Amino acid sequence: VSFIWNELLSSAIDGVFLTNVASRIWNDMTQTDKDHFKNIADEIKILQSDFHKGKHYKKKPVATTFHNYAIEDFGKRKNKKE
Repeated sequence: VSFIWNELLSSAIDGVFLTNVASRIWNDMTQTDKDHFKNIADEIKILQSDFHKGKHYKKKPVATTFHNYAIEDFGKRKNKKE
């Protein structure tokens, strides 16, 4: 099994590929196997929480995607030197 994982990881180009592979493996697992991995994930969350006890995370502000521009200014940058 580790040989298969090593081959998959060495041929992985991006995260999308790895996500697809993990999804296929997960979907083929029995519920007992899934529960085993869920228990491991829960234990890791507890360890991570204990390791970073007292650390507070701030939510990042949501970036504005759309801006209101006048049609005559469309395509011009405000800080562009002319």
